[in-house]
Amino acid sequence: GAELIGGSTPWADAEVLSLACKGLSHVGVNSYSLVVGHLGFIGALLESLGLSARARLFLLSSASSLKEEGPATERVYEQARSLGLLPPVDQEVALPVVHKVEMELANLERLEKGGGLTVGVRTPDEIRERYKKKQAESDDPKRFRDALDMVCRVVRVSGRPESALRQVRDFVGDKRGKKELDSLEDTLEALSTYNLQVPVALDFGLARGIAYYTGTVFELMHSSMDVGQSLAGGGRYDGLIQALGGRVGVPAMGFTWALDRVVEAM
Repeated sequence: GAELIGGSTPWADAEVLSLACKGLSHVGVNSYSLVVGHLGFIGALLESLGLSARARLFLLSSASSLKEEGPATERVYEQARSLGLLPPVDQEVALPVVHKVEMELANLERLEKGGGLTVGVRTPDEIRERYKKKQAESDDPKRFRDALDMVCRVVRVSGRPESALRQVRDFVGDKRGKKELDSLEDTLEALSTYNLQVPVALDFGLARGIAYYTGTVFELMHSSMDVGQSLAGGGRYDGLIQALGGRVGVPAMGFTWALDRVVEAM
């Protein structure tokens, strides 16, 4: 594979995409296609919808599963509730929780009046603040549902770059994720100058399954491979170098070829 460290422009993304494709063509692999997504856009879209950081990360990690038709949306919503991202809405569940909290807060009041006793290793103030923090971290169910529906519509968009971009822009409006969509469009335009003769598709549900990607992601797919398998894949990870100990943030993008699958395709 390869890493391009220090480049942050659409031309840098296009160079990496081109290199991944040219490597396959050089060894005689044909009948493959380039599938491109943009996790930076999905992240920017979620941030614009007013969700907590926890909810944004959860939906970002659920992007690939939300591509499925049918009950995927409800399954993800219920999973968010079970993880505590949403407050309980069913009265049979909510009322006992409310009663328990009221009893605990009443007990805290009595403890405080009795001289500042502690419960376990926490003081009453610490317990109260912890409870308030958990409540504050719960997202508004309607806002979360609206965001979930929006993400579902977006991640299910795939196809020819021009039509897919137009469709997503229609979904999200003129402001949400505009910078990221413009950058993606510029990357595809820069890529066209390489004259690769490789079919290119956009897939806004392409997540790659690795949390450090921050921008363009891609895979090279071959007609002989099973679903979920690719000949190569990678993307932009601008925060990774600093996360691994670098003194400053450094833009970077890379990919790997799956050599065993490349040999099989040959």
